Amino acid sequence: QNRLFDPILAKVFTQLLGIYPVGSCLELDTGEVAIVMRQNPSTIDLPIVKVIVDGNNNKIDGRTVDLAVDTSVKIVRPTYPQLFGINPAVYFV
Repeated sequence: QNRLFDPILAKVFTQLLGIYPVGSCLELDTGEVAIVMRQNPSTIDLPIVKVIVDGNNNKIDGRTVDLAVDTSVKIVRPTYPQLFGINPAVYFV
């Protein structure tokens, strides 16, 4: 049985959560790992992230990057925070 979603509701839902929800971990093309801090209202596929693991796999309190503004940094893929011993909730307390 085929089910279709209302396109307007689907768009609103995607804009609300974003492609990468807040708290998601992303591997960047710099070799760093970042956590999504908030959505970017202008571009849902380019969130605002905080770098939490450097290129040598060291946990750091890194910079915040608006991926829509800093176009030199790209998302490679989502990753599991457990691989790096990270609890995303710590960054939102």
